[in-house]
Formats: sequence, C-alpha cells, structure tokens
Amino acid sequence: MSLAFPSPEWVQAYGVAINASDAYRAASLEWTHGPVALVVNRQPEIGITDPVGIWLDLDRGSCRAAKVVSPGEADQAPFVISGDYAHWKRVLRKELGPIAGIMQR
Repeated sequence: MSLAFPSPEWVQAYGVAINASDAYRAASLEWTHGPVALVVNRQPEIGITDPVGIWLDLDRGSCRAAKVVSPGEADQAPFVISGDYAHWKRVLRKELGPIAGIMQR
C-alpha cells in the first residue's frame, strides 16, 4: 500500500528515504543552509482544502526532521518552494526535473 502525498505518513517516509540514500548523502555533504520547505498549494477540487507545508531539516547529507507544517511555519524556512499538486507529483515520479518544475506555473 502506498502512502498518500502529502500526508504526514508520506512525509515521514520521505525523510527516512532521504536518510537511506547514499547518493543524496554524497551530493549534499556541503549543505549547511538550513531547512527547506515544500508547499503544496490549496486545491479544494482534489481534497487539499488548505496549503500543506512540508518541512525538511536538511544538514550535511542527512534529514534531521521531516514533518507536515502550517503554511506560516513553512514560510519561516530559509528556502520555500511552492507548487500545485500535479507539479509535485511529476517531480516525485521523476517525470519532471526539479529545476524545470520550479520554473513552471
């Protein structure tokens, strides 16, 4: 059974997957810039009645915390990336590169 994105269970599993990735660890050993927040925009027509913030506390190749937060809490992160559910799903499925995803509306 797969977990629903962006549920708290999915976010927790994503943090575990980040920490299990040798490739991520090697690529991000120099990351010391603090947490990154991902925000899934409000889309009531698909059941996302409020924006969902995903807080990833990333540091030197590891994810120290992964949790769902309010949009206000997400805005406190040094880096905040917002997008619609469809774009996030395409990025997560590797159908769309993260940079290309950032550049789209």
